[in-house]
Amino acid sequence: VFSYGSGSWNTVEWAPHGRFLCLAGFGSLAGQMEFWDKALGKKLGSGSARCAIYRQFSPCSRFFLTAVTYPGLRMDNEITLFKYDGSTLFREQKINQLYQCEWRPSPKNKWEDRSASPDVIDAMAAREEAAKQASKGDGSGRTCIGGGGA
Repeated sequence: VFSYGSGSWNTVEWAPHGRFLCLAGFGSLAGQMEFWDKALGKKLGSGSARCAIYRQFSPCSRFFLTAVTYPGLRMDNEITLFKYDGSTLFREQKINQLYQCEWRPSPKNKWEDRSASPDVIDAMAAREEAAKQASKGDGSGRTCIGGGGA
């Protein structure tokens, strides 16, 4: 059993190969997404897709598509393409009445399962180290609020 922590999630989307997954809060929630590598048991990154009605991993498991469609939302229709780590690759906004957005079907055996790229893993490790350093503070016992010093 593995715990993904806690968050405002009501959706779990698995990539076709079962390696990556997206935990997200769609619908009545704000659209926050976390992307995980199940094999590593590590969070790869996060993203946001407010008001997304459609969401799905690509057949190759490397991309995640979200769309705000009509008539679910009558304005601000858009599509957003994310990498499997939550980084935004493409966004087309203010589409007039987008009714549907889907991946083109692909045979299941066309794409091989690939692990996360080394640059994604390195970026993940750097974020974890920065968070660890930030939680330690400066050791002075003082609390700094805002952008200025103590």
